[in-house]
Amino acid sequence: MTHQPHEHAEINETRKRSDHLRELMNEAIRTLSPQRRDRRLQIHLAQARGPIANAELLRAAMNRAIRLHAAKTKRKTRGN
Repeated sequence: MTHQPHEHAEINETRKRSDHLRELMNEAIRTLSPQRRDRRLQIHLAQARGPIANAELLRAAMNRAIRLHAAKTKRKTRGN
């Protein structure tokens, strides 16, 4: 597949804009506290996964919490 000269110019312009945007975003990230940076990453990943995957992860976390609570309760009752 060959590109016309104007297509190369458009590709180069798009690449330049993308690089500039990446630089701006990296600068903004550098100024965030570690906690805010982590929170933004969590939000981004949640959005990238989508609602179904998020619901499945929440269900798995709830199941783990229930199992841990049951094990803790069982240990307490054995100790009495």
